[in-house]
Amino acid sequence: MAFAGAFFAAFRPSRRLPVLACLLLLIPAAGHAQQVEVYLSADSVTVGERFYLSLVAEHAMLQEPAFPEPTIDDSLFGDLEVIRRVTQQHRYLGAARPGTRVDSVVYEVTTFALDTAYVPPIPVRFSMNEDTVLVAAPPAFVPVISLVPPDAEGIQDLAPLAAFPRPLWPWVLLALGLLIGAALLWAYLRRRRRAGPPAEVQPPEPEVSPYEEAMDRLRRLETWDLADEAAVKPFYVELSDVLRRYLERRLGVAALEMTTRELVERLRREAVRSEVPEEVAALVKRVLDVADLAKFAEVHPPPAEGFRAVSATHQVLQAVETALRPAMPSAPAGDGAPADPGSLAGVSS
Repeated sequence: MAFAGAFFAAFRPSRRLPVLACLLLLIPAAGHAQQVEVYLSADSVTVGERFYLSLVAEHAMLQEPAFPEPTIDDSLFGDLEVIRRVTQQHRYLGAARPGTRVDSVVYEVTTFALDTAYVPPIPVRFSMNEDTVLVAAPPAFVPVISLVPPDAEGIQDLAPLAAFPRPLWPWVLLALGLLIGAALLWAYLRRRRRAGPPAEVQPPEPEVSPYEEAMDRLRRLETWDLADEAAVKPFYVELSDVLRRYLERRLGVAALEMTTRELVERLRREAVRSEVPEEVAALVKRVLDVADLAKFAEVHPPPAEGFRAVSATHQVLQAVETALRPAMPSAPAGDGAPADPGSLAGVSS
């Protein structure tokens, strides 16, 4: 109050009042507390439906808010999957509340939760000079409506077993099969007696290793034109299959049958047992999360995101191969050059 009185005493002439008003707008409101609210564009949604989440932050004018980045802080949104950030803007409250500013951000989101989607308190960071304050929005709940119609009937009980007379056709088929088999065996033996010595059997082609197969497919993916929206979904389908098939052949896990969450949890358990590097699970989650959004939610990530996913897949391959490569023994003197350091070993199908 004494500070404000000194200002009014210094600017007593009416022609200086506009200057005083401008200075007061630059001074943060004393004791003004930061406040963050969360708003949802829908009262209820169905599984996979897109809707909008807004964060509105009211704070002192000189403070700068930092809202969560969906590509980095996706776990902060609870049961919601962030598709993209739509817009961010700010406004000043003016003379009604001098020194106060309102910032807001809108995210496009979806959810695959059942019954109810939980939105935890989402934190917003406020900074001014070297001071930082963290304020969280209140939690929210979004009812998820079932796609099963309310008048659908329940599952019927099992019907009793029906009695059928013992059929004769299996025995007829068995007899015919035996006759055909005997005829084929007789024809084979007769032809073998007439034919000359058997031709030399060529050795089978060597099986391509999991690493070579994955690298060859990744090189082809790097040539895709992701500016064409029609190519985005097939690109991520192929990338997901490359990564999952490599992990299944190299580590012996059923990656093709697992969900993304199950596969990541399995890799984390393998990392605890020091069987795979710790960073593998995080890299796999980053690639498959983007691929799942493109495959199931019809999201079209930018081309740069696709090539980052290919790069992360390269990192997974290199980390696993380095971890599974056996230590190279030192060659004794006079034995010639050491073994090829590029040779790989490990689990493969």
